[in-house]
Amino acid sequence: MCQKSATSDGIRSFVLNNYVQFKAGNPEFPFIVREAAGAQACVTARYEYGVERRIYLQNATEAEVGQTVE
Repeated sequence: MCQKSATSDGIRSFVLNNYVQFKAGNPEFPFIVREAAGAQACVTARYEYGVERRIYLQNATEAEVGQTVE
């Protein structure tokens, strides 16, 4: 996600409002946030056997990001 871009507003809000609570309830779950100028907002999930799924969330609301993570 980009630290300043309007297209990353929803994912930034989601992280700011949910990260601490999520990690408190799931301390062993890897939840990594990567920020870079101009980066596309996305959520990446890694599963067993090297399976990876990435969903891009440009212009998504905080609620849409939450539904995607769920």
